[in-house]
Amino acid sequence: MGESTNSSGSGQTVCVIGGGVSGIVTLRTLLAEGFDVTLLEARSRVGGVWSTGYVGQGAQSPSWFYEFSEFPVEDRYPLFMKKEDLCNYIDDYISHFKLGPHIHCNVLVKDLEDLDGRAWRVTTEDGLQRVFDKVVICTGLFRKKHIPNFPGMDQTKVKVFHSSDCKYYHIIIN
Repeated sequence: MGESTNSSGSGQTVCVIGGGVSGIVTLRTLLAEGFDVTLLEARSRVGGVWSTGYVGQGAQSPSWFYEFSEFPVEDRYPLFMKKEDLCNYIDDYISHFKLGPHIHCNVLVKDLEDLDGRAWRVTTEDGLQRVFDKVVICTGLFRKKHIPNFPGMDQTKVKVFHSSDCKYYHIIIN
């Protein structure tokens, strides 16, 4: 990972909540600064929206738009990456910077308690508690489904569903 240019972390513990792109980059940055970091991800894998999209889903922009500044996209990836390519690229980043041991999936944070401004108690769904010096929330905007309730929706013959429930594109054809 290289030497830290600033040892400001000095071993302080940090909990990063959320394993999307922002959470992963935050994890890497804080580790490089000398913090003792644990990333908690509620889902079974990291990658945020890219880990949950439908099979074959593609990016709308060229691969360099999704590139980590310190980890160029390799030529083996297509110019317009599919969801699977993006997940593989994220996994390559995690492997390259040896982030894996700091990542814990299938861990849903249920409560944060401020301990008089000194630390934070993090409680997970299974009831486990751990105290951290700092907490960074990287859960993003797209975690919780929202389907607006329009007048007459219950009368329509059209199937209404959230985009996160569309795992295969053929569901939306016809």
